[in-house]
Amino acid sequence: MQFSFIDRDSVGTPAVEDEVIVTQDSVKIFAGHIVKREPKILGDGVVQWSFSCVDYTRLLDRKLVVEAYTNMTDKEIIEDIVANYCQGSGISTTNVVEAITIDQVAFNYMSPTECFQKICKYTARRWYIDYEKDIHYFAFDDNPAPFDIDNTNDQYTNLRIAEDNTSIKNRVYVRG
Repeated sequence: MQFSFIDRDSVGTPAVEDEVIVTQDSVKIFAGHIVKREPKILGDGVVQWSFSCVDYTRLLDRKLVVEAYTNMTDKEIIEDIVANYCQGSGISTTNVVEAITIDQVAFNYMSPTECFQKICKYTARRWYIDYEKDIHYFAFDDNPAPFDIDNTNDQYTNLRIAEDNTSIKNRVYVRG
């Protein structure tokens, strides 16, 4: 997420690593940490600050995982990684669903997000961390979107749908 503001009341500006939570109608639509801030002088002592933020996946990647797991379920592996490499970050695994026993997997200096992606590659599942710092690990079909996109709601802005058939071919020739 990126945003900018002008501190007109001189209450101060957020610092790098400060937590940012954005809500709309009491619903969190973003939560994470500032990774970059940049001032721009507008004149007459007015400063506009621009910020770049990253969601809570940043909390996962503070340490690298060096582990090998044998005959453990995907849930046990994810919970072990969070317990040993994400302690103190407030990350939970409440929405991790156990599915498959993995015969053997090794992580050699990989971030936890890379480890979770590797597990997903083995199990054909998906994962993400929500704005409450909880990891969701699930079958792809088990997690529908929380809303439908149509022309009667405002869950999106500037949505454009274009049809394009310029790449359609009725024959493809492969030369080798």
